[in-house]
Amino acid sequence: MRSCFILFFILNISNSLAQSKKIDSLNAVISSNKHDTIIGSALNDLTKFYINLGDTANYYLSIDKFGKLFEKSKNQKLGSSYYLLQATFEENIHGDKVKTLELFQRSYDCSIKANDKTTAGRRLSKIGKLFMDLGKFKEAIDILYKSIKLNEEIGNLVGVSYSYFGLGEVFRLQKNPKKALESYYRGYALAQQTQDKFALSASYNNIGMIYNMNEQTDSALFYFNKAVDFNTKNNNEPGVASALERISTIYMRKNQHQKAIELLERVLKIKQKYGDKQQMAVTYINLAEAFLGLKKHAAASKNLELAIDISRQLNLVEFLEYCYKLEGIIYKAEGKYEKSAESLFKYIQLHDSLITMQTSRLASEQEGKFQSERKKKEIELLNKDKVIQEADLKKQKQFSYFVVLVAILLGLTVFVIFRGLKQKQKDNKALSEKNEIINKQKIVVEEKNKEITDSINYAKRIQYALLASDNFLKKYLAKHFVFFKPKDIVSGDFYWATTHNEKFYLAVCDSTGHGVPGAFMSLLNIGFLSEAINEKEITEPNLIFDHVRRRLVETISAEGQKDGFDGILICLDTNTKQISYAAANNAPVIVSNGVVIDGESNKMPVGYGEKNDPFDLYIAKGKPGDMLYLFTDGYQDQFGGPKGKKFMSKKLNELLVSVSREVPDQQRTILKTNLQEWKGELEQVDDVCVIGIKL
Repeated sequence: MRSCFILFFILNISNSLAQSKKIDSLNAVISSNKHDTIIGSALNDLTKFYINLGDTANYYLSIDKFGKLFEKSKNQKLGSSYYLLQATFEENIHGDKVKTLELFQRSYDCSIKANDKTTAGRRLSKIGKLFMDLGKFKEAIDILYKSIKLNEEIGNLVGVSYSYFGLGEVFRLQKNPKKALESYYRGYALAQQTQDKFALSASYNNIGMIYNMNEQTDSALFYFNKAVDFNTKNNNEPGVASALERISTIYMRKNQHQKAIELLERVLKIKQKYGDKQQMAVTYINLAEAFLGLKKHAAASKNLELAIDISRQLNLVEFLEYCYKLEGIIYKAEGKYEKSAESLFKYIQLHDSLITMQTSRLASEQEGKFQSERKKKEIELLNKDKVIQEADLKKQKQFSYFVVLVAILLGLTVFVIFRGLKQKQKDNKALSEKNEIINKQKIVVEEKNKEITDSINYAKRIQYALLASDNFLKKYLAKHFVFFKPKDIVSGDFYWATTHNEKFYLAVCDSTGHGVPGAFMSLLNIGFLSEAINEKEITEPNLIFDHVRRRLVETISAEGQKDGFDGILICLDTNTKQISYAAANNAPVIVSNGVVIDGESNKMPVGYGEKNDPFDLYIAKGKPGDMLYLFTDGYQDQFGGPKGKKFMSKKLNELLVSVSREVPDQQRTILKTNLQEWKGELEQVDDVCVIGIKL
């Protein structure tokens, strides 16, 4: 025992000596250097050191030196660090969020003046979170969108993803799960690009929470389990514990309390390993609720006692409040009504105390804000008086010059106005006649535009009626998705399906052109495909393409026009489940265990071209569980990103690999979000069609 005490004493002395040595070293740099940047860096480290130690007295001394250095140098980067340190102190020591927000805004202003956009982006993210904590959701949303725009401008995709997570959190608190999920998915798509481990882990948990909030249990479990797998793979035990605890809440809601207990006991071991007492208290409370669900009152009480002990040690008043409420419920379930009443009385006392504390804190925040505004106004008034005095002296000197100048200008003005009035009368008459003609022309153009738009919209209804319906696809493809996004109202891209003699056919094609011309070609191409299969009873995809090419050349390419389509036609034998296909310029892609298998294709179109060879028949080499993707070239040809370049086939393959393990509907959402993010403000260059099929 004595030796342990001596060792503890020696370690304390060693630690104190190390701290003292570090402080002396930083003070030496501050006193011996003349460069403001070096002094500022040392003061920054010293002030952080005092904040971590909780040494308030020395913090004030060092931050005062930092403030004087900033006033002298006017170095905005130093100013950004100076206000950040003050904000950190206010948040960690005083917990004054209003003052913290004001200091972060000053730090942001300094970063902008220093043209340090990276730091400015980080400050905006924190400002958005503080607005959220204060319940000012509109301001939080505005700031976070501003953060997204700034981070996109400098190509900081990690910063953009975190800002989307912040937006998701705001929408979650506003009880807007649709927008929250959309924001989380956008953050998730960016996290996949940057491979930021923390962001990916957060994505799985965030998306899971929204599905859990909507009581979409299967989807919630899917994402929480992904979080467990991801954090296990990356040796992040606290992340594993967090995800497992969320899964346990789902099991409790489903009255599967034993499963919840097994998970919570795993969680507790991890938290005990890392010594996180506050989080241990959370798990003890959850265990108490799970045991209560099984009516194991003794075990529930034991875990609750441990939660109460930790809550008292750490002064976690809100935890204690809930613990006493739960304790009252347990005693009542045991028939101990007197003890139940005592616990519930403690709960009511703490509840009232918390309300009083919250009211007091809000009043304090408002008072601080009022005092700050009053000081600001006093300074503004003093400055205003000084400016007014100087302006009066200047006005007296300028007044005499002004009178003479006005007299001269008045004479000139009268002359110019008189001459201008006559000319204006002539101009107004001519303009009136011209406007009347323009208005008549405008009415005619608007009517014609409406007629054309109505016709195109009618054409769209016809075209969409010929596309493969979702119900028809579901009948033959149990797990699939369709992402179809025309450039204009109607499309040159099309996907079409039919059945004949126990065989299912699906075509994904890109007709020559887009818009109205492309749509006409797509209708013609669909007609010839249907003719080949349903009338001519041609069964092999390659022979079907040969027939359609002959019909196109006969009908529209007699004078050498190169009209037709690039595309893929697959044939699924509903008995053998074998997939054969023909491919013209486009090729299918199979993703198997995270590996891309590129399909084969003929490098010629279906239509008039330089080559007129027969099309080949190919067999898809996938296995059950793989993903088969059919797509046109619109996605990979889209311009966007930080440098406005094409997305390219390599990046598309990488994206397909990253989404291939998701359920099809979620794959479609990620592809859609990613395309919008990549495109940004740029125009869509072509029709887009991607179909994914789980084999």
